[in-house]
Amino acid sequence: MIVDAQERGYFATLSDYIHLNPIRARMVSLDERLYDYRWSSYPWYAAKAGRPVWFAADWVLAELQLEDNAKGRRLYAERMRDRAVVELSEPESPTLAELRRGWCLGGAGFRERMLGMLEATGEKLRRGHEIDAPVRRSHGEDEACRLLEVGLKAFGMSREELPALKKGDERKIAFAAAIRSRTSVPNAWIARELHLGHVSRVSRCLQNASGKLTRIVISKLEK
Repeated sequence: MIVDAQERGYFATLSDYIHLNPIRARMVSLDERLYDYRWSSYPWYAAKAGRPVWFAADWVLAELQLEDNAKGRRLYAERMRDRAVVELSEPESPTLAELRRGWCLGGAGFRERMLGMLEATGEKLRRGHEIDAPVRRSHGEDEACRLLEVGLKAFGMSREELPALKKGDERKIAFAAAIRSRTSVPNAWIARELHLGHVSRVSRCLQNASGKLTRIVISKLEK
């Protein structure tokens, strides 16, 4: 899994998920100590003894605003105990569901960049021999929604205003061009979200998307 290490929280989230797997799989019960599970790096976070020289605990601890000292490690162990109880007593969270099926943990912009890099370099996600279509579609839609919101905000507009605008409104054309050039969403998505009418209108709109307003929209999205 690819993790956005530049944004606080994602790395600790993945670390929690990995370290709580023995609890989730019922390989360790709540009556036992996760610390004693030998096939885990968790003990190196909870205690300094026995750490390999290459191991660095500060990345995960720092994301949790803990220091790598006796107090910080004790608080980390207490936190993990609480998390273990939650994992077994509450329904699966959206984040956990994403980790189970995902290939990338980060914000919409980060996921879209990683997908673009994978496609550009010919790398493959091994769910077959190509990038999984639902993965490509879902992350493309995330980024398209983000771009649309940025564009609307730049012009002081809301989504609720789009249906009332003419199908050939220059602002709609500009939004469509910006989304088409930066995401992998299908034309049907653009037509539906921008209220352009039949999907065939998208191609016609894009042919007229070389105006000044389109360039303004794109420049705002690049800021």
